[in-house]
Amino acid sequence: MWTLAWRRLNKKGLKDEHSRTRRRRRVKVTRAVVGLNVDELKKRRNQRPEVRAAAREAALREVKERQKAAKKARKAAGKSGGAAKSYNKNRGKR
Repeated sequence: MWTLAWRRLNKKGLKDEHSRTRRRRRVKVTRAVVGLNVDELKKRRNQRPEVRAAAREAALREVKERQKAAKKARKAAGKSGGAAKSYNKNRGKR
């Protein structure tokens, strides 16, 4: 009927039919990020949301305070004289 080559190519007439190959389950692995090791990451991930939110609020408050202080310092430096800015420094030069 069919040639021997075709039967071999399409795997006809094989006695030992084997079942499907088993696949391994994918395992999630946590890896360290620059500046944080794995233990720190796990500790942060397992924190309660309230604790995490409180820490975030404190960090934001601290950043805002720093920004206010920097703004005040700039204002004070501007009021204390210094050279006037010349906005037309490159006028006429192209």
